[in-house]
Amino acid sequence: MPKSDRILAFILCALVLTCAIAFLLLPKNTVSEDENRTLAAFPDLSASSLLDGSFMTGLQDYTTDHFPVRGFFVQLKVRADLLTGMRESGGVYLGCDGSLIDRADVHQNDARFLSRVTALAQKTPVTLMLVPTAVTLYPERLPSYAPNIDEAHLIENLYQEFDAASANTARIVDTLSKLREFSDTYPLYYRTDHHWTIYGAYMGYLAYCETMGIASLPLSDYTVTAASDDFRGSLYARFGDYSLPGETLWLAELPGQNLTVTYHDTGEVTHSLYNRDYLTKRDQHSAFLNNLHDLVTIENPDALSDRTLVVIKDSYANSMLPFLTAHYRTICVIDPRYYKSAPSELIAGLGEDVDTLVLYNVGTMDDDAGVGGIF
Repeated sequence: MPKSDRILAFILCALVLTCAIAFLLLPKNTVSEDENRTLAAFPDLSASSLLDGSFMTGLQDYTTDHFPVRGFFVQLKVRADLLTGMRESGGVYLGCDGSLIDRADVHQNDARFLSRVTALAQKTPVTLMLVPTAVTLYPERLPSYAPNIDEAHLIENLYQEFDAASANTARIVDTLSKLREFSDTYPLYYRTDHHWTIYGAYMGYLAYCETMGIASLPLSDYTVTAASDDFRGSLYARFGDYSLPGETLWLAELPGQNLTVTYHDTGEVTHSLYNRDYLTKRDQHSAFLNNLHDLVTIENPDALSDRTLVVIKDSYANSMLPFLTAHYRTICVIDPRYYKSAPSELIAGLGEDVDTLVLYNVGTMDDDAGVGGIF
């Protein structure tokens, strides 16, 4: 064997040995801050797990997640892909303007979603609010030849079917038109996250008020704060290029409100819709409504009406709630992924002066595991 080949073989062996020793000796993290997810734990070893193959599958996941300097290699792969002209990683596109855009896949479960919302509407009047994703407002950001679905057409069809099936008790919110009206005025969606910004949520609030006949408050009445200038959201975590710059995370509050916010799963009671402790963590967007909870009750004794609002929602609703508190004495916020009772039973026990809002963005509506709990 030529000397150069022996040297190369020695270097490769040394690298493999070094990685193996590092894998065994380095401490193992339980969470990836960059990817904003929990890393795989070492699998349980048993006769059954060996026989059914789950131990080896779990071991492979564990090894992959805890490989030394894994983040470096993930980013290196994404950079290499970008150099070859690829513009997608982890189901996320790198847009023409540098923003990240969630890939819009063909929906599979619209009928399931519609059936659950319709079942609820047959028991109580429901307002349905479907929110498009950023790609519908800014299709020019997509890379050339990237596939897309017509979310506007999808929303229109779902609204028509819902209206026809809900015995004339339905209200629908034209969120898309309001967002389009201000798409060049405000940053309505984040560049690194799938959520709309506080400005996008305000446009949703305006559309909701128009549907309900509520006199909306001007944005100037609210204090909008740049709570972080280094926000990196869910799309950043999935894309894998951890060198992308952060962006501004805004919070909005109506001065002078005396709110009482109760988290029923933990028993915690606060006086703010935000948990600012999250602003120092990786998952900054969880500052809205203190992350994930099954049922949250918001009381405002100084509200402009004595009515109650029940919101059955995904996380898009969290940033719209600061605008709704002025109009309802009580708001009950249900996340059906975690709420184990029937929302219809809760609504029935609240009396007559109750509005019910089902708010979802069309990107998560199709695969949200909580949709089955809407009834």
